[in-house]
Amino acid sequence: AAHDGFDAALDSIAAGTVPATAPFPEIAAAVARHRMALTPFRDLLSAFRQDVTTTRYATEALLFDYCRRSANPIGRLMLRIFDADTPANVAASDAICTALQLINFWQDIAVDWAKGRVYLPLEHLERFDVTEAHIAEARCDDLWRALMNLESARTRALLESGRPLTRALPWRVRLGISGVLAAGHPVLDGIDAAGGHVFRR
Repeated sequence: AAHDGFDAALDSIAAGTVPATAPFPEIAAAVARHRMALTPFRDLLSAFRQDVTTTRYATEALLFDYCRRSANPIGRLMLRIFDADTPANVAASDAICTALQLINFWQDIAVDWAKGRVYLPLEHLERFDVTEAHIAEARCDDLWRALMNLESARTRALLESGRPLTRALPWRVRLGISGVLAAGHPVLDGIDAAGGHVFRR
């Protein structure tokens, strides 16, 4: 019901009417000031809806589609604020935002399990002969380590692929993005150093 209300508020903004309920007056003002499309907001809302019903992701493609809507809109909105949403910048921003979402998933595997959620793609579990029992039992064997090595390496590469964005924006924003990249790598380093044992660290 709350999501329906948010959807209706976005429809009102699209029609030129400013909803009175916070945070929509601020959103409407930002949309007008920066000539923002409402698509990123709708994408975020669709991800919020999905959080209510989806607890597993069969494939990496499905997980990335979730990240496309749950994380990437933030970067795209920031680029629009700075009038820097070129195709190249958007692609780099998407890579960074998706990588940060994945890093959060990998470090919080035990936390998400307690909430009934598994973000590791099920096809990856199957490829490495890992089961959900590994998570339930906090079992960090060679199979689990191989799986986490894959996730860490691929996420690190994705994060680094967004680095060109640090050279494309005003210096203050570049500093912020450089800080984001600098914060993401140590988490992956920690996962690697722990041999993928994200259950106790």
